Amino acid sequence: MPKDDRAVRDLARYRMTLVEDRGRLKTILVNMTTNHLSIKLNADKLLKEIDEAVEKAASASDEGAADEVLSDYYDNRQVRTKMRSLLRRIRFLTNEVEALDEELTELIKPNVYATSLQSIKGCGYVTSMLIGLEIGDIGRFRTHKDFVSYCRLAPTSKLSNGKSKGLGNAKNGNAYLSWALTELATFVVRYNPEAKRVYDRYFNRSRLRVKAIRSVAAKIARGIFMMLKNGEVFDMKRCFGG
Repeated sequence: MPKDDRAVRDLARYRMTLVEDRGRLKTILVNMTTNHLSIKLNADKLLKEIDEAVEKAASASDEGAADEVLSDYYDNRQVRTKMRSLLRRIRFLTNEVEALDEELTELIKPNVYATSLQSIKGCGYVTSMLIGLEIGDIGRFRTHKDFVSYCRLAPTSKLSNGKSKGLGNAKNGNAYLSWALTELATFVVRYNPEAKRVYDRYFNRSRLRVKAIRSVAAKIARGIFMMLKNGEVFDMKRCFGG
């Protein structure tokens, strides 16, 4: 990565760290609510309610309003106290992410990579910029296999006569690009029927969501390599055989 681009790239990486931290806290909220009520909840509905509570808990003078929202889920005051603390942390991280998005938008000039990446249905402006910064010059990768390996999405299992003989070094490559492409795969599966069919096939085979979504991410990585190498737009049907 050219020296002049490293500071912006590192700022974008810091944003990824904040998003991961926020996601971890939201998972804690969902799990605590599920355990407290002893029922399985709809995560999207719960997170919408949580976001409303986050807004109300943002101000210390509005603790009563936040407590009223939370009391619909938690009848224990100590649990609500803990939840309000988590909500404030989520709101803080959200504000930090939004501020960084504004700064990164000003720092990063639109480029061919970002425009091409946004041709992927499910890839927004910020995601395209983050991925583009991590890729750098696509010409430094000789083949799509080299690129997928750099993205930490290549298979690392070692097989002999159909039996596992251990794993290779799964930590070679770019961890930030691996995370960004895995996140992108989640949205691609959500908005594209071709990708959803492939994801379902992988999931039915392994019954592991993480393994299935990373297999989809590997296909997207191969598609991105060919797209950038040839100066094309992303072809969803070609990528997923639809």
